[in-house]
Amino acid sequence: MEGAFDQYDEANGWIGTISNSGGIRNNTMYKFKLANASVLEFSGAEINPESEVIQVKEGWNWISYISQRTLEINTALSNYTASVGDEIKSQRGFAVYEGPMIGWLGWLTHLTTGIGFMLKSSTQTTFTYPSVPLHVRFHADAVYATYYA
Repeated sequence: MEGAFDQYDEANGWIGTISNSGGIRNNTMYKFKLANASVLEFSGAEINPESEVIQVKEGWNWISYISQRTLEINTALSNYTASVGDEIKSQRGFAVYEGPMIGWLGWLTHLTTGIGFMLKSSTQTTFTYPSVPLHVRFHADAVYATYYA
């Protein structure tokens, strides 16, 4: 959540603008800075990606990837109305939208569960991720090794 901030206080727990705005949301990306190496655990009910609307403003946006499956980038962003020159990046890759005949082109070829992204959009819009049943197998499942290589 751009511009929002929380800090952990041993006496009071998490305090700040994120907590005051209802806490962590499924359809928003967050960055964490931890004082010590640790594992953060989140729990909750499984969500349907098609029911969570991702808000996109013109310019750079932090977006979460809430699908339960790793998907090829053109499939994952099939409900996003991209314009030529729109960009998406993660810590390890990027892609640029080159139009409907080519789609997204770059080192970022798949969107992976649990990873946040930055999306540069030429327009304000909304979109949802497609819902893909967990029992469906994709060739994309094998990309974990190459994604982080």
